[in-house]
Amino acid sequence: GVHGGASPRRAPDPSTGAGRGQTGAAGGALYLAQLESVSEWVPITGAKLGCRNPADDKLLEAALLGEADCLVTGDRDLLAMSPFHEIPILTPAEFLALQTAP
Repeated sequence: GVHGGASPRRAPDPSTGAGRGQTGAAGGALYLAQLESVSEWVPITGAKLGCRNPADDKLLEAALLGEADCLVTGDRDLLAMSPFHEIPILTPAEFLALQTAP
């Protein structure tokens, strides 16, 4: 589902070997298994949270209910809402910069 959970674990990175050398269903299944191992399913209700694109409210709700540390996206509608209930909404570049900062 929407994996907005607060898990401190990092999602698998397909460029570092998740599914490397495997294509099709086998590679996809491996990646999904690795993603599930670092994810938390968050049931959402479909609450209207005020995003200018209502289809994005589900992502805000998952981040909020999952007590996410941050939400990483390139979506301008979501980025415009940062921070959302004290949850920073970051671009991938901003998130990576935080991960590599001393």
